[in-house]
Amino acid sequence: MQSGFIKSRVAAGAIAPWSIAAFTGNRNEVAQATGSTTGLAGITDYLGIDAVCADRMVDLQLTEVADVKAGGTIAPGDPITSDANGAAIKAVKAVGAEVFCIGIAQEPAVVGDVFGVLVSPFVITA
Repeated sequence: MQSGFIKSRVAAGAIAPWSIAAFTGNRNEVAQATGSTTGLAGITDYLGIDAVCADRMVDLQLTEVADVKAGGTIAPGDPITSDANGAAIKAVKAVGAEVFCIGIAQEPAVVGDVFGVLVSPFVITA
């Protein structure tokens, strides 16, 4: 985990290391993100949280440059969202839909790489 604002939240289940977490709708609770259609809460560190520890606290980086695992090919400057497994992918506009993004890629990456993302959540609308 890089330096930045870190917030601990209750994990609703297992959340992989270096992955994107999403809000569940319950107060102070997050789950591993499963796509780009819900609010993204932050990025886990190298620990994440396993199923045995579910319902315990997980640390999320909310600002500055965070390390995240790539789920696709990424170029510097790409807007970043989550795939179905909480991995980082390039965000693409979807007609009639909101695409929730966690930030902007700071370096290139391919599937499985851990790379830097400037955490700055935003929404793309078409």
